[in-house]
Amino acid sequence: MPISTGIIDELNVKRERSVEAIDFLQKNIVVKDGEIDKYDAAIVSIDSNLYDQVVNVNQKLEAVQDAYDDRVTAGCRTDVFWRVAGISTKGVGVGVQTFYNLIATKLSLSGYQSVGIGSTNGIALGNSGQVAFLNTDGSYTQYPANSIFGFQDKNLYGLKYYDEPYTKGIGDTFVTSFIGTISIGSSILTVMSPVGSGVTDGVNLNQLITSNKSGIFPSGFGEIVGIGTTTADLSVIAGAGTTVGIGSTISIVPKLTLGTVVSLGASAPESDGSFVTFTIRESPAGVGTTALSAYRLEFGKNPFAPQTIGILTTGTSGLGKSVFYDNSGANPSTKSWNPALAGIEPYSTGEREPSVGAGKIYYKVGFSSHPDTGGGRVVEGETAFIEDINLTSGLYTASPSCSTEETALTNAISTADSAESDIQSDLGDFNYKVTAVNALRDLRSDIQKEIWGNRQAIGGQADEIEKYDAAIAYLGISTITSLIP
Repeated sequence: MPISTGIIDELNVKRERSVEAIDFLQKNIVVKDGEIDKYDAAIVSIDSNLYDQVVNVNQKLEAVQDAYDDRVTAGCRTDVFWRVAGISTKGVGVGVQTFYNLIATKLSLSGYQSVGIGSTNGIALGNSGQVAFLNTDGSYTQYPANSIFGFQDKNLYGLKYYDEPYTKGIGDTFVTSFIGTISIGSSILTVMSPVGSGVTDGVNLNQLITSNKSGIFPSGFGEIVGIGTTTADLSVIAGAGTTVGIGSTISIVPKLTLGTVVSLGASAPESDGSFVTFTIRESPAGVGTTALSAYRLEFGKNPFAPQTIGILTTGTSGLGKSVFYDNSGANPSTKSWNPALAGIEPYSTGEREPSVGAGKIYYKVGFSSHPDTGGGRVVEGETAFIEDINLTSGLYTASPSCSTEETALTNAISTADSAESDIQSDLGDFNYKVTAVNALRDLRSDIQKEIWGNRQAIGGQADEIEKYDAAIAYLGISTITSLIP
């Protein structure tokens, strides 16, 4: 018998053994996946109870926010103020006059841009990176461009989860999540995390990407066609109200090129102070579907990274390897990272993991006097050129009082305070349930890790089969067999 025939026979035997091994592993995965069901049901039930508790408080805080907004809508408060854009001088010597360039500006949680109305030969406050707020007494107060003056913030309540690749179901295609920015009509998506942070571990061409902001992608999703790097100022993702200097945290970050332009943009932050989260998933072509590749995972794929941190919602109850009570006020956008990089440059200083929390709610307190030039309330964007001696007269008018709205606000605050007091006093019982549900998650994790190992074993066996098939194919070609005795 020719040597080539003997080798082919041997390879066919090995191939059949690998096929049998895959069949056994796949059946074992199905059985183990069924064992998870009972834990899933218990975990979701407890998660839902905990979620209801935090949502109850958050809804009371949202009612307070609505009551503050009602005051502005009714006109007894305003969210517009005079911003000093520049100070100009005219004349010389004793005839010099000083004028203030003013622009009516609306309160913003996304920061204030330069207004472009500088001075002729004075101080260009509107272009200084500061917000100069004109007070009713004619003085002005400077705030950082990302200040939240005019608002009052309150930390929301939630359950923070930690999730890792091995916890994914056998049909889950999730890869990673991150805060991102993109301009309307562009196909370049900037990942707002440093290169090397682990956020884009596992990201490859042809994967699909979605966003929690509806309308960004014309077809509901995009496809990655290019991966590179760019630079971004990461100070902006610290959230509204931070005083980090603009440009002080420029970093090299991943850049993803999409196969289509977007219909809407995503900024950091958005106008309401929130951030847009993008999620990457495997495309159908990257998910095993054949008899030899079903449930297949790369043999050396890391089961623990990237780790994803987020806040539980009604749609994600039961998710993750662990959950924890949160009232930190940190940004709620879902983020991924590689825990193994903690303590390694550039992460040897500062935070070791992404800061994720239930977020904040912002109350629009506004102002009791509205901008005026003698002809009634001005609207956002109106300008005035006022000599300094006239700054204390006629530029602000006191808003009327609104007893109905004030009473509603007082009642809403009282109800919210009671709800916060209740959850704080019940925190011991709350965390007892958190500990219990995490114990159930630990038991579920043992099964999930076993499934992960089986899937990697399938990947290894499938690799062997592909190697055998390649060799058998070559040994079946006369050009090769003619060279073998």
